Amino acid sequence: MPGSGNTYTGDNESHAVGLDPAAVEASRIYRGYREPEHVEAGVSQDLERLAGPATLGSGPTPVITVPAGREWVVQYMALLNLSGVTVTVSVGVNGVTNDDLIWPPTPLGANERATFEGELVLNAGDVLYVNASGSGITFSADGIDEEP
Repeated sequence: MPGSGNTYTGDNESHAVGLDPAAVEASRIYRGYREPEHVEAGVSQDLERLAGPATLGSGPTPVITVPAGREWVVQYMALLNLSGVTVTVSVGVNGVTNDDLIWPPTPLGANERATFEGELVLNAGDVLYVNASGSGITFSADGIDEEP
């Protein structure tokens, strides 16, 4: 949504306006986060679609399950609210309780979106969940599929 002003951007992360910058900084501490500088110069790592776009129902929905013997580095996630009402979304690794959250509950107004840009390392067997208070959220993720 060009010019919508609906995102907060800083330090490799973007989130919907209304998300406290302190919460953004706290989200950098979640399990598996590593700074982008880990990429070696001259090593080709092409982004690929890891999930979506897929429209989700309400409640917790598994959106990514990392296959055995793989490591996925999620570098971009987008959540788009296509419903006509505000829907609160959160994202967690291996669950959606507070201890699992990498993206705290964030209200998205009608036709509003929120994005993540950074690096989230998911190991074999990890499951990424999106929890939504209503239906009509579209999720997509891009990143790198690596052998550990």
